[in-house]
Amino acid sequence: MCIERIKEFNKEYKKRINNFVSSAITGLISGVIIIIFFNLITDSTFNRRINLFNLGEAFAAGIYLLFTLSLLYVLFLFGRFVFKRCMSKKKEDLIGFRINYFAGTYSATFGAFLYGFRNSIYSMIIILILFLLIYVPTIYFAVRDNKNKK
Repeated sequence: MCIERIKEFNKEYKKRINNFVSSAITGLISGVIIIIFFNLITDSTFNRRINLFNLGEAFAAGIYLLFTLSLLYVLFLFGRFVFKRCMSKKKEDLIGFRINYFAGTYSATFGAFLYGFRNSIYSMIIILILFLLIYVPTIYFAVRDNKNKK
């Protein structure tokens, strides 16, 4: 039953899923290029990780994460508002903007995490596995319509 629903979803949104995948690949390539240039122009090393067992550092990391997520959401709303006002009011174009935004954010986050943990191959493998696990749910939430919420 679940496999049939997945096949039906893929069949219904094939064009949008292809758009997400191509945007994610493009974002990943762009992110890698930006990271390489950033690495070439800076000469800094960050050898200390956040200690999540320390209550103060965990609280600061939580605040930073909430700030980053809220900033991403505000920028998404701002981009959607500008896109609606100045570019297009078609529903399919707005969905395309949402798909590109989520794909780019996903790819940039993946690249940033890999760059942040570039000194530890074990951490990079864990990050790769985590991002592969959340790839399909990210596609689902990016390409679905509001009518499909259950």
